[in-house]
Amino acid sequence: MFKSVVDKNSEIVKIPEDNTLNDMKSKFIAIISHELRTPLAAISSSMEIIEIVDQQQNASSNSKISEHISKASIHLSHMKDLLIDLLLVNDIENGSLNMHPSTFSINELIHEL
Repeated sequence: MFKSVVDKNSEIVKIPEDNTLNDMKSKFIAIISHELRTPLAAISSSMEIIEIVDQQQNASSNSKISEHISKASIHLSHMKDLLIDLLLVNDIENGSLNMHPSTFSINELIHEL
């Protein structure tokens, strides 16, 4: 489970082997993703409520609050995307991502975009 390594000070240090490190990393990512999703969901819900209240109180969509909500929404969306990417990379590294290769027309794909 652990292997001994001599560090630069000639001291023997025990470090976990590769499988243990990968397991620890996967558990860390799972914990972090859960811990980040919960507050991101709460922030997202709160921002939606603030946006609705602002729209009801201000007929103008150019209010300072609307500008701040828009900026915060962009950053929140970016944080959610980063979290999704982190989980996707973790799934790929663990081999738990199910892929179903298929053929497609690149021209049709470009036209759909």
